[in-house]
Amino acid sequence: MTKMRLLLAEPTRAIGDLVSYICETEGVDCDIARDVESLFSYLEYETFDVLCLAPNIDANEGIDILKKIRVLPNFAYIPIFLFTSSPNNQLTRQALASGATDLISKSDLNGLTYFLRRYKEEKENIEARVLLVEDSELQQKIFTALLEDMGCHVDVCDCAHDAFDDYKKGDYDIVITDIVLKGLLSGVALAGRIRQLESTAGDVPILAVTGYDDPSREASLFSYGVSDYLKKPVDEVKFCRQVKILVKNFQQYKKLQMKTLELAKTKAASLEPS
Repeated sequence: MTKMRLLLAEPTRAIGDLVSYICETEGVDCDIARDVESLFSYLEYETFDVLCLAPNIDANEGIDILKKIRVLPNFAYIPIFLFTSSPNNQLTRQALASGATDLISKSDLNGLTYFLRRYKEEKENIEARVLLVEDSELQQKIFTALLEDMGCHVDVCDCAHDAFDDYKKGDYDIVITDIVLKGLLSGVALAGRIRQLESTAGDVPILAVTGYDDPSREASLFSYGVSDYLKKPVDEVKFCRQVKILVKNFQQYKKLQMKTLELAKTKAASLEPS
């Protein structure tokens, strides 16, 4: 996994040193911009996972800088925190409306520490086997690249019939399927067949990708056994986050099921006459 990077825009050296120490402790690289010019120079040529902004930089309001950053193509979704010496309700509302993830008090940076710890876990690669069911070659390439970047092994099918056969032979952590596929079976039908399987094989998370723009049709997906769905065009950040959540929950569930089974076997063995 590539080391996380944080960019701090803060003219005060004391705060910069403290944030640098927090980042070093949490295994995060930290770059510091002391003025607006160097901040936007960083943003133009570098990529970062987290941004932290001082309330004022070179007589510029941090909120105004925040608004400019949010319209940049590579910084629409990343977490951006606004540091403040005196948090209040009005400032909080303004910051959140301008695109801030949250406000952090300079007198208590524990919130930054806890966030970095959780965010690192969220961005960690996952070891998972994925069955991707998609009949568009372009979408196959896009989804496969995203999944492999997360550390997944991906098997691809272009129809539900072949996907179901492959699924019964494999041990998958998630099934990602389009709804409309070539052949007689849809992605919904595939979900229904999987849910009829016994043991944890029938409990695998199924993430549907749909072009439906009808709330009633979207809601009906859950009735067929779909765990969650994403609308086309799929947002890559949401896609990766949802896959990780579903996979981690299922892997924990399988571990719990195995422990339960082992305990049951141990108890049964202890009750057998010696």
